[in-house]
Amino acid sequence: MAQKTTLIFLIPIYIYAQDLDFDGVEDKFDKCPNSSFSDIVKENGCKIENLKSEFKVNLLYGNTYFQEEFSHFFQTDIQYKSFSAGVLFFKDEIDYLFSYSFNWNKYILSLSSETNLNKNYSVSSDLTYIYSETLTIFGGYIYSSFEISKLKYFISKSDTFFGGISKSFDNHNFSTSYSNSSPFQKESKNIQFVSASYNFQLKDWSFSISATNNIVNSEMFYNSSIGFQF
Repeated sequence: MAQKTTLIFLIPIYIYAQDLDFDGVEDKFDKCPNSSFSDIVKENGCKIENLKSEFKVNLLYGNTYFQEEFSHFFQTDIQYKSFSAGVLFFKDEIDYLFSYSFNWNKYILSLSSETNLNKNYSVSSDLTYIYSETLTIFGGYIYSSFEISKLKYFISKSDTFFGGISKSFDNHNFSTSYSNSSPFQKESKNIQFVSASYNFQLKDWSFSISATNNIVNSEMFYNSSIGFQF
């Protein structure tokens, strides 16, 4: 009896599936087609969580304008979850910054401090209420004890209460606030400030500009900055 020989040919079959953002979900099923490479996504391609480090580095450069004088500043800080620490370079002064924020439901409580290690410091606390996705209300308190003021309109030693409102539209944010500073010197009067600011955020870049008016003597103070986070 003749022996039969069977030849089996294995033919590889390639199925082509387009996945331009490389998240493992075909583009035709991907509801979030521009996911970051570091994102973990669901079956529809939308993010569950991000794999990037919880450490963030912020760089900020800006300038101030007051009484026909321009001053430049540079700030850098490291953020880890709700805590951040940084350094502010302003004129011939170096200040150290610390802050911590706590989120609960629709409220955000922030505590911060600033010092130049030369008996000059300020501490502040503010509470933000998230009224809606685009509207927030905030208010707080600042205790300042700067013997050598780095900005002329700051009082050496004072208590300051402030409050305001912030509104967002896509990448744009507008806010306005009012503050009242009570100097420790009995002969000095309270100083009131009204300020308005605009911030534009585009991915990791941001730009902001603000104007502050001293109601008592009508002096204006302007500030602008550009920042980057990575």
